[in-house]
Amino acid sequence: MNNFKQTIFIILASGLLFSSCQKSMDYKFQDKQPSISCDGVNPELLKEALYSFENDISNLYTRQGDIVDLKWAYMEFIYVGAMGAAPYSRIASEHSNIVVNALSREKGLWLRTSDNKIKLNYNSPLMRCLVENISYAPIKKAMENLLDVNALEPNLLASILRINIREAMKDKYLATYIALDMYYRNLLELEILLETE
Repeated sequence: MNNFKQTIFIILASGLLFSSCQKSMDYKFQDKQPSISCDGVNPELLKEALYSFENDISNLYTRQGDIVDLKWAYMEFIYVGAMGAAPYSRIASEHSNIVVNALSREKGLWLRTSDNKIKLNYNSPLMRCLVENISYAPIKKAMENLLDVNALEPNLLASILRINIREAMKDKYLATYIALDMYYRNLLELEILLETE
């Protein structure tokens, strides 16, 4: 019985230590319009994730003294981000690192592949909701076709997104997909690499 009490104590102490080391989530973008309405993930967290991503890319891809141009920031990001080659460590703000930590704890949002990579769960209710609600038919159809054959990868959407990036500015479902699969997934990968070094 003594070993049982020790085990319980160690588990509880580890949980308290882990939770006290994590930074609490400070929602900075609550004044922004709601982004999407999907079941499966905290909607306030998704809104925070989207607007933090847009803030980060705007900060990186806007030259000092220029007016922030979100369309330009999306164009610059998609060019490299869809291929997984964006300068993620330079883009990510401290706030986005906290957001990605919160996203990493969302049950069913991410999968670990056989080669130990992180992947957005394309079979999740959230992903189905995002794709179903994308308003621009050519992008929606391309994503549906890739999902139907279990072949969706961000790099396969690179061309159509580059040509039609203005759609992400109008469509928060598409923008949320871009933020999750082309930005936060790569930030999670960076976190894993740093943890294993």
